[in-house]
Amino acid sequence: MLYSIPSASLQHQGTYQCEIYSDSRSIVRLYYYLTVTPQVVVGHTELQEIFDLSLLPGGRLLPAPGGPPHTLHLPSPLLLTACLTAVLLLLFLSLG
Repeated sequence: MLYSIPSASLQHQGTYQCEIYSDSRSIVRLYYYLTVTPQVVVGHTELQEIFDLSLLPGGRLLPAPGGPPHTLHLPSPLLLTACLTAVLLLLFLSLG
């Protein structure tokens, strides 16, 4: 996956550790390698502005000129319930 961190520079490249504590005990420790690649800031800024302009309040997209408005098609509540149940079952089984 690619992420854009505007404040990152080439000297920030390397291995990092993220650790979460609870009551002075380490409960999660993740390691990741950060690769920094230079980018053209102007292009990134222009794309961000276009993206910001294309969204309406609530995350809705602007309709295409002359076209019908976008409608959001959600799956049925029964299907959503079945999927959520399956995910929770897998989670509980993986926890042992």
